[in-house]
Amino acid sequence: MSTTCSAVTGGIDSYCCSSNRKPRYKRESSYTTSIQAVSNELSHTNIAGKLPIAKSTGPLAASTYRGPQCPGEGVAASFGAVDSIPETMLRHNVIARDLRKPTFDFQEYTSVSPEEFEAVSQAIKNDPNMLKKPKLTYFVGTRILTIQCPSAVHEAPLEDVAVVFLPLLSAGYDHDIMRLSMPPNFPMKENNITCTPDLVLSVTSMDGPKRQILPFILECAFTQSRQQVFKKIALEVAAHPEVEMVVIVVIEEVPVYHAPRVGAILPCQLTNAPILDLEAFISACNPRTRPDKLRLAPIVTDDHTWCRITRVHYYVWLQNDTAATPEEMSIQIDPEAEVEQTEYTAHGIFPENIHMDPVKQLWNKGLERIKESVIKFYRECGESVNEEVDCGALEVLTLALPQSWDNFCRALVNGMELTAFQRYQAWLETVRGTKRSLEVGNGALPGDRARPRARVG
Repeated sequence: MSTTCSAVTGGIDSYCCSSNRKPRYKRESSYTTSIQAVSNELSHTNIAGKLPIAKSTGPLAASTYRGPQCPGEGVAASFGAVDSIPETMLRHNVIARDLRKPTFDFQEYTSVSPEEFEAVSQAIKNDPNMLKKPKLTYFVGTRILTIQCPSAVHEAPLEDVAVVFLPLLSAGYDHDIMRLSMPPNFPMKENNITCTPDLVLSVTSMDGPKRQILPFILECAFTQSRQQVFKKIALEVAAHPEVEMVVIVVIEEVPVYHAPRVGAILPCQLTNAPILDLEAFISACNPRTRPDKLRLAPIVTDDHTWCRITRVHYYVWLQNDTAATPEEMSIQIDPEAEVEQTEYTAHGIFPENIHMDPVKQLWNKGLERIKESVIKFYRECGESVNEEVDCGALEVLTLALPQSWDNFCRALVNGMELTAFQRYQAWLETVRGTKRSLEVGNGALPGDRARPRARVG
């Protein structure tokens, strides 16, 4: 059941399951602050003092956002017409408070103007206290903004796919002519979308006319829906028709994660015991559900499930190299259509091993295509500066997935453990007021494997 909370003159002072039910509990957040208090705050400040404050002379139009109102619970909140508060100020502060929630992972905001998006982007970018920057995706046509804080589960497939490309990235070629990289943050600003893809292969000329191609894009969805990530990558590919291969990994968690309710009575191990570190938390998992490295068993302590992966969908698309026109050759992704098994598309489901062989075959075929496109680009770069390049080291390369999916499974199990611990610490911060220590050193989670820098030259 969705929930709607309205900002009215009397203020929002509790969380309600519906308009016909009594408040379930009090919350210390933007939703427990009266409108007058918000107005007073906004008259003096904004997000970390960085967002421009817009002026308004009339009533606000309704603005909405979608996301968790309490830990793990997705709802929609609507802020109705309020004469005294400019809409952009209210929206900025709503987003700022959302991002401060320890349980924040993903939210979608509607009716966001380009100016609001730019202001929020700059505030996040310039905030020195935000070590793990969230990823923003802004759909220009529909004015939808999504904000995602990637988890260890989300990052797990990206790490292993990056490793597959290491032989290509470290191959012997003239780095003064061409550069290959898989940058961890690759901003993409196009006519219809502004976003940061999860993983791209960037090929750039270093001498002569400046050129860049993106032969590979991968997106991973964990807390997002399939349709959301399909829409995102469809616009990315439309802006870069040279893409040879697209991969989407959709990780399902069913039922959707719910943190223990505020005020819930939990077994004493979690509520009264000392705060658990990563090792102690994983050791406390129910022995019947403690994950081995090749089985996606849920992470459970004291009968509460902290993370569960039910299945993983792998989608692969290749360019149609036999098409008559460039338009027909480019990859077409329809967010509403099912992905069928064809010569240029594949869909597999793990761990049931449904159509995973076609996925691997098409993926490996795409890797060979990517290598060929890199060699072609390298030759063209050499010709543009009247130099003959040696492609021998690139031509002898073999790019292929591992023989089995075991490495991918191990990465997902590791991601589950770290995500479960992250959720446990976020819950502790909510109910105990303890300070999380998720960020270690350069912002990695405890126990995280560092993603290969995947940059040469």
